[in-house]
Amino acid sequence: MNNWMKMLGDHYRRARRRYPEEKLLILFDIDGTVLDMRQMILHLLKAYDRANDSHHATGLRLDEITVHENDIRPLLNRMDMTPAEQDELLQWFNQVVWSPLAVRVAHQPFQGVLEIIRWFQLQPNTHVGLNSGRSERLRADTLKNLNELGSAFKVHFSNSLLAMNSGQNAPEAIAAAKCAAISEYRRSGYRIVAMVDNEPANLAAIANSPDYDGFLLLHADTLFESQRTLLPNTTLTGKHYRLAELITADQLHTQPIPRHVEFVFQGIEEARVRDQFLQGSIFWGEVSIRLGEHSRMPELDVSTTDQSSPVNARERWLTLLQDITDSQRDHGLKIDLKQGGILLDKLLRDLRMAQLDQRQVWINAPMQRLHERGFTKLRRALPDAILQCPLDSLQAVISALPEQAGEILTELKNWGINRFSVDWSKGGPELVEALQSRGYEVNIHSMPDLDGFLRASLLLPNSISSRFSSDQWPAAQPAEAPADAHAA
Repeated sequence: MNNWMKMLGDHYRRARRRYPEEKLLILFDIDGTVLDMRQMILHLLKAYDRANDSHHATGLRLDEITVHENDIRPLLNRMDMTPAEQDELLQWFNQVVWSPLAVRVAHQPFQGVLEIIRWFQLQPNTHVGLNSGRSERLRADTLKNLNELGSAFKVHFSNSLLAMNSGQNAPEAIAAAKCAAISEYRRSGYRIVAMVDNEPANLAAIANSPDYDGFLLLHADTLFESQRTLLPNTTLTGKHYRLAELITADQLHTQPIPRHVEFVFQGIEEARVRDQFLQGSIFWGEVSIRLGEHSRMPELDVSTTDQSSPVNARERWLTLLQDITDSQRDHGLKIDLKQGGILLDKLLRDLRMAQLDQRQVWINAPMQRLHERGFTKLRRALPDAILQCPLDSLQAVISALPEQAGEILTELKNWGINRFSVDWSKGGPELVEALQSRGYEVNIHSMPDLDGFLRASLLLPNSISSRFSSDQWPAAQPAEAPADAHAA
């Protein structure tokens, strides 16, 4: 096993430098490479149970499926079924497994693969093609299914870059069709960088074809029928699609994520993190403030491990405001309100006293905390600031009741809110897409690691909030401050 995604990224970058003007193409097989066929097997077995009032697949877990979709008999042998029941289920399964309906509804991608494809599609003069052994008769359903799955990740597959099998379904015919597709892609002017496939026999056939010119061969080590020993010696093998391996931290300097995505440096209540933020190039820093129990004035909401006195929490808040003002618009402040009411009036007074440019101000609060009155007050006082509302409590409504959700979002916009925040660990790509499709600005927060951060950046949100205090994060990446706080 090797770090196949890192080596793919390195190989791609070398090809880009060597052939700067050529159309580069990365090819993927579909079944067992992009799509996890275990998901399809599980879906169909449970569909059979529902249709026949049986319980053969009750309790069956995804990780228990270790058979290829072309031969599920070994899986059925482990179930509590009579031979006659096995035969009946197997006959049904083989009839529907490649039906248009199954192709449209039963397939799901491997985790991370669509983000890998999205990254390549964002690169200059770079394309992603599909080289599949599926029958040509499934072309329309295949494209429809893949583009529906890819929509939340902004991935789109084109008909012109989908090669399918117009011949027989035998393994040798499929391998021959894939070799013919590579020849056709080359005749169309593409320079092939890599081919990813789960079947060793297909990769062996490609390596022995006259059109193979040394491009990278990658084996998706999932479920396959042919012998592993067929793999060419130069093949890279892997199971997991990890974006953070494709784009390592040091490479972010030369191939950064989309420039218009704003970073938000969280946790600058802590002195060490604040100093790192102020010395760096990220424009936005985030703090939480509350009404001091003793001072009854805005102060930093320091952690319970911070031994600062309430007076110091107030002083540090005022010092931070002054630091942001003194930065000459090199930094802005995202303020998370832990309370409403009188805190709003005193916060506005502190901002006026600090003479902070409104375009350096970003205020976040739940709608249940400020309500319409609080947000409209902030908007009147700060017409050029970003006002943000997290949507944690509305995520289920947006997914299940889009029409009602649209009415709620319109009302919140009328309050003066001009950006919505999504918890990556809960909402993910689908919620971001739902908001962006309605024309709303989106911030993503709660990034668990660099891989999640990179995946989120490919959705092109307006901003991403995270703690950039670890060496793995791209905190040192050169960045320009936005022309104004609404740069997108």
